[in-house]
Amino acid sequence: TANGALVEDVSDYNRVHHMFEVLTSSHNRDNDDIEGFGYRSDTVAPGVAHTAVGGTLPGIAGGSHQTVSFKLCSGLFSQPKMIPLKYCPLTIELELVTNNLDPIVDHATAGFTDVNTSTNWEISDVSVKTDIVTLDNNLQNNYDSHLLSGKSLPINYNTYIVQSQVVAGKDVSVNMSRAISRLKSVFVALYRAPTTAKPEDKEWLNFYHPMSTSVLYNKTHELEFQCQIGSKLYPEYPIRSLAESFCQLKKSVGILGSNFHSVSISPKQYRNQHFIVGIDTEMSIGASWTGKSTKTGDLLTVKMKGDSSIEAVMPTQMMVVLHSDNILQISDSGTQVFD
Repeated sequence: TANGALVEDVSDYNRVHHMFEVLTSSHNRDNDDIEGFGYRSDTVAPGVAHTAVGGTLPGIAGGSHQTVSFKLCSGLFSQPKMIPLKYCPLTIELELVTNNLDPIVDHATAGFTDVNTSTNWEISDVSVKTDIVTLDNNLQNNYDSHLLSGKSLPINYNTYIVQSQVVAGKDVSVNMSRAISRLKSVFVALYRAPTTAKPEDKEWLNFYHPMSTSVLYNKTHELEFQCQIGSKLYPEYPIRSLAESFCQLKKSVGILGSNFHSVSISPKQYRNQHFIVGIDTEMSIGASWTGKSTKTGDLLTVKMKGDSSIEAVMPTQMMVVLHSDNILQISDSGTQVFD
């Protein structure tokens, strides 16, 4: 919140954070591992057990501790403008887990023992690290005069609107009714609980695809996707393959035409635990304020279809993330959010 106004409210934060982390380069994730725990959930190959054997996932021994840090998955803190805290004090609220085993691997898993991990943990000495810029008196007076005269300071930022829904069958439609001025893109992630659950199987780490039930590529396990906003279809012809869905994903992330930027997803990972669909809804890809408006009450529908032969392994949950442009308007009387 900013001065009492709700700026961002990201539900399923752990899953959303992990999704956009996966959509960065491997080198960026390696750098984040230095600030974090030193490794990540997909350090091992898909289908390989997560164990402490050979130091693959070393864990934290009981009675010890580790200092880690992370950057919030927040559009407000990712935009380039500085925030005037004098007129826009910020409050950050994070909801933690209710089950102590949710974020960790139970040491009953092969390779984990009381020596290298534990099922009891606590977080202490929590702090927020920020960079503060102090303005000289003349410049500060200019800002004060600008705001006191009834004018405002606009800050544009991106944010995420999340909806998770239980789905069933081979022909699925998920509807979202949300009034947004500029919808930039739509991201879709799927989930199905493993047949044989293991302690390392976490819902927020698994972006499911039916191909994960097949050792090799299988054409019948492909999924078809299309997004409809009002009478407009995105894309005009449905996405019908892993190859096309990954192409559309790169377009949504903004790296389709780049030979240098990439995402940290291997072919095997994409058809196993890292399947993410991205659909761009901008009139000009990558250009600000060219996204689709849903302010007129247009219903957004995400359609998914699978072959009748794979109905038994179709996903049971769909998470839809709407990526939109917002404006935070700061004035002397308070703050307002325009979406």
